Amino acid sequence: QVQYFKEENLEFSIDCGIRIQGRNSVVLPKKSFRLFFDNDYGEKWLEYPMFEDTDVDRFRNLVLRGGYDDDVTQDEGTMLRDPFSNRHFQETGGLNSHGNWAILTINGDFWGIYEVRESINDHFVESHTGYDDFDLIRFKTSGPELKEGTMDDWEAMQTFL
Repeated sequence: QVQYFKEENLEFSIDCGIRIQGRNSVVLPKKSFRLFFDNDYGEKWLEYPMFEDTDVDRFRNLVLRGGYDDDVTQDEGTMLRDPFSNRHFQETGGLNSHGNWAILTINGDFWGIYEVRESINDHFVESHTGYDDFDLIRFKTSGPELKEGTMDDWEAMQTFL
């Protein structure tokens, strides 16, 4: 169960799934997490206006970013690079995920300052654009990874270029 407090007031309490987010997070002391809202865990959606700068108020997933890898040198996390670049991308009119700062406690134990952020996936794209037929490709150091749709248009663009 996840409970969200704002200025000491309980805003919501909801059953959900949770897992460690990210490959590096598994071995580091400060973990990032992904929350899943699904009928298997409780409610299918979290319905709450989590972020002030968007009208989207229904979420299937949220990410609790630990920021351990968010530094230019990647030796220590500053938690600022990703939110900074997201904010500037938003100011250009681009589609970006929104985030808020929060203090995370698990079973009453303090885990640190985290960024609660929208997860970029098919639910995110549909919620923000209304499109339900699209290609979603994630870029990793190993190259593009298909998350939704097909690689056809991506490969055609690569060939053209």
